[in-house]
Amino acid sequence: MEVGYAQHTDGETADWDSAKLEKEGTHPVVYSSEGSHASYFEPALYLGRDPSEGVGCDNTQDPNTRVVPLPVLLPGQPSGPHSEFAWLAYDGNWGERHPGPNNGPAGPLSKPRWVSPVTWQENLRPASFVIPGGSKTPPDVVRTFCNVVGQGSGLYVRYAAHPAAVLAVLAAIALVLLFLLRRTLWDRVPPYPVVKRRRSGQIAWSAASLYRRFQPFWSSDCSRSRSACSRSSTSWCSRTCRSSDLPWAC
Repeated sequence: MEVGYAQHTDGETADWDSAKLEKEGTHPVVYSSEGSHASYFEPALYLGRDPSEGVGCDNTQDPNTRVVPLPVLLPGQPSGPHSEFAWLAYDGNWGERHPGPNNGPAGPLSKPRWVSPVTWQENLRPASFVIPGGSKTPPDVVRTFCNVVGQGSGLYVRYAAHPAAVLAVLAAIALVLLFLLRRTLWDRVPPYPVVKRRRSGQIAWSAASLYRRFQPFWSSDCSRSRSACSRSSTSWCSRTCRSSDLPWAC
């Protein structure tokens, strides 16, 4: 026997006896994503994905609110317009109306998981991608990614409601950036000494030059690293070479 949890447009499965399926007696436990309708088997930070909406971060970790739902057996079709289950036949959108993916979802009768649940479950994934570190201590790149996706989603929602206002703000920001870029100097300057007064554009060129020069220390190309190290007599270079795992020394 298997259990299938819906996540955006697809989902994830688990055997009834699987270790990842948490149960309270005979009742499976579902972890709902914060600010989302995706359901998961465990508390973690997941990489949610949807063919029409892109990717984002689904957080099912604490704090959580425990809810015990009441199971109700639903008919395949309502018996008539006055049936207590007449809402099953509603073919419009549920919730607030918006253009694009933010529109309210369609009713259950339009979903494959409702009309063909067995076939739908056969195409589900056996696992979901867990982001290392979780929402408590995620790597900086993960935290940045989740924040950028969240801010981008919020911007899209505001654009869908007020496109002219959002475009005006973005145009104003672009003009300010262009003004600042034109106010600085972009000519190449020597990267040494590192501590030296420079304009913003010159700092960018100097930083790029330093990165290109010392980038081999993070590379597995020993010959490039040896060459870069031999060109420098700085104590920083010597310390870096001696502390590396490469099969050579300065």
